[in-house]
Amino acid sequence: MRNLSESREKSETDRLLRQVNLRASADKLVSELSGGMKRRLSLSISMVGSPKFVLLDEPTTGLDPVSRQAIWDLISEARVCCCCCCCCVAAIWLPLTLNL
Repeated sequence: MRNLSESREKSETDRLLRQVNLRASADKLVSELSGGMKRRLSLSISMVGSPKFVLLDEPTTGLDPVSRQAIWDLISEARVCCCCCCCCVAAIWLPLTLNL
């Protein structure tokens, strides 16, 4: 997965699932997840391997306040790791960082 070693893949998967509060649902099929859980899973998948750039379209739409905060925390953490995250929120582009 994205050129990660098997041990790094497992640790990265665990870290991301914990960060978006999906660790307890790790063994479920995607079809068994709620809409909000799918949204959180999608974001965590986009962050695997510390990509240089991530484009997110309204990443917190339809999420409860706790999940919304977890998503913004994940995005903020990605910014610290030299990732450029651009979010489209209500049709307004918000470049969170231009640090490529």
